[in-house]
Order: sequence, then structure tokens, then C-alpha cells
Amino acid sequence: MTQLSDQIKTNLDTDCRGCLTPDDIKMVMQNYGSYDHPYIYDIIGITSGVLKFNELSLNAFLRAISYGLKFPNPYWNTIYSDSIGSSIARIIFFLKIECPNALLQNLYSLCYGYLSSCIELLDVSAFESLDFRGRLLNSNSQFVANMIQGYLGLGIFPKVMVISDYYYSSIGYTLADRQDLAQNALNRARQCHRYLEDISVVGKCANEWTLEDIAKIGAERNKILYSRMQSDLKANKFEIKEEELMLNVRLRV
Repeated sequence: MTQLSDQIKTNLDTDCRGCLTPDDIKMVMQNYGSYDHPYIYDIIGITSGVLKFNELSLNAFLRAISYGLKFPNPYWNTIYSDSIGSSIARIIFFLKIECPNALLQNLYSLCYGYLSSCIELLDVSAFESLDFRGRLLNSNSQFVANMIQGYLGLGIFPKVMVISDYYYSSIGYTLADRQDLAQNALNRARQCHRYLEDISVVGKCANEWTLEDIAKIGAERNKILYSRMQSDLKANKFEIKEEELMLNVRLRV
């Protein structure tokens, strides 16, 4: 099943809001498991995380991620690309996982790919995907550096791409009437812009470009990176075996 009805999503949201204990979470997972869908597990993972049931949260997110480990799959280039990409982002940034570096490199690449797939499909309406992709690129990680150097070459500053994602996510949040998140994302974009100061961007100091101009430059770089990455994604260069994922990804002690 690729599509989920609005009624199923509403019912899931209602049941998750009623969860107070780990047993409640397990019951929801049992009741909705038959739908066999990454969106279901992404929402359960979020609910578990809010309640600080981190082991349950990790388990749910890993199940969501498992739907996107290999190509082709029915969720690629659909709105549910976000469920897979966001689940990866959440285990990296909120649950603070640990796992072998080679596996983590593939998770970073898959995360970027799935978030970009949703962004390409929905533009600024994919505001959460934009926000998470910005966080991914802004993580100062060697995994991000490897990805950017591999597809864009040396001398490309991730911050320009980060600014773009935060800037456009703020527009999306605004259109969705989520003003607090919009302002937060815009503030992060401005902070990154100030950080660049006199670093050269396309022949001019960064502080000579307006925030909107820098965002457009970053958006174009993201499009190029994603375009160049797609053939590797579809060729399963970043494939992770489900058993490998489940056995090797752990909460950091």
C-alpha cells in the first residue's frame, strides 16, 4: 500500500495523542502494523520520542527507514519520501545514535536523497523536509563533507546550501501558518549568513549578497547535488541491508 487515506491518518493521530505509556505505544504499533507503511512508523516514532520512550522511538523510526533502504521502492518520489528522510534525520539529531561509520555515511546520503525527493515534489510546502535537510547540511559532519566533495567538488561551502533550506523552509512554515517555526528557521538562515561574512560566494563577499540572493545560489547547488546523486541512489550505492540496520544502530550510551 502506497497511499494512506486521510481517515487512517486522522485515526492514527488521535490514537497517538492518547498514548501515555510504553504499552500504549506498543498497542498503536500493533493496531496499525497491518498498513505496512513508513508514514505509520514515522508518526509512532515521533510520538514515542515526545514521551521520551527512546528505545520505542528508535525502533519505530528504523522500521520507517527500512522501506527506503533499496531501490526501486514505491515511496520514492512521493510525499512519503519525507517519512523516510525525516526518520533518518530524527535518529541522527534527536536520538543521538551510534553505528559503524560506513553505515552512517549511507544513512546521511539516503537522508539527503529522500528529503530532496520530497522537496522537488512539493517545493516550499515540504517545509519540514527543507528544515531537516538544512540541519543535515549544517551538522559540520565529515559525512556531509564527503557527500558534497564527491558530487560538487572541493571549495563548496555547505553553509550557502544550509541558508537556502532554512530560508525556504521559513517561507513554507509561514504559508502553513506556523509562525514560530517560520521565525526560528529565518533566524537560523540569518545567523548562517552572518557567519559567512566576507567569504567569497560566486565572486562576491557573502555579506554583499542579500539573504534571498544567497538562498537562490544555495538552492541551485542543492539541485545540482541531488541531480548528480540520483543515479547512485537508484543503483543502490547506499543500500543498507535491513538486518544490518536493525542490529547495528543503537542509542548512544
